[in-house]
Amino acid sequence: MPQAITDYVPLADKFLQHWSDTENALRRGLTLEDSTTRDTLQDLKDALTAAMQAALVAENARQGGIRQRDSARAEAFPIARQARKAILGVIPSSEEARQLPAKFLPLTADAQKQLVALRDVENVWGSVNALPANTYPSLVLPFTVRVDLSGTEQSIALARYSTLVASLSTAASTVETAEQALTQAQQDRKKAIEKLQAVFKAYRTAIRGLFPRSSALYRSLP
Repeated sequence: MPQAITDYVPLADKFLQHWSDTENALRRGLTLEDSTTRDTLQDLKDALTAAMQAALVAENARQGGIRQRDSARAEAFPIARQARKAILGVIPSSEEARQLPAKFLPLTADAQKQLVALRDVENVWGSVNALPANTYPSLVLPFTVRVDLSGTEQSIALARYSTLVASLSTAASTVETAEQALTQAQQDRKKAIEKLQAVFKAYRTAIRGLFPRSSALYRSLP
């Protein structure tokens, strides 16, 4: 049997051609003991092809989501940390400061779980911006934070941070959905291959019983 998954489709094509040649030689259709026909084999080949394509599409989507996710959180996390520090530094005794997350998960943690703390920061930041002027003498509105991003110190407003959080959320969902689709496609691919292997074996047994060793059909078995 083939070692590579991609070898099964061309091998199935060889069996399909051989099956046609056999039926032409017999001048009748060939049905295996378990009622498998050439059409059954064609359906299995098509199912494998579809599963392989689905796996490829899902993997591409997963990789794209991972790139978007990693890019968004690499920028969002420094801003979130600095926004938390800034609020705690400017209005440490405020109700808004008490609503900040106590900590952030590591950068490599599950993005869906990371989003909880990042959204908490976003919500508190929005609440701070909505405060009446002069609520806190130490607070300048709209609230911005100064962050070093890629070696450049930048002043970041809530809108930019919110865009990053939204991008991270979308990417995390994309990765999650793609991973589920990839798992399903891999399972479908495995089932199709197992069924093809069984058909290949049964077909060989049938041909060796129907034709002598000298027969071209016997000798040309895939």
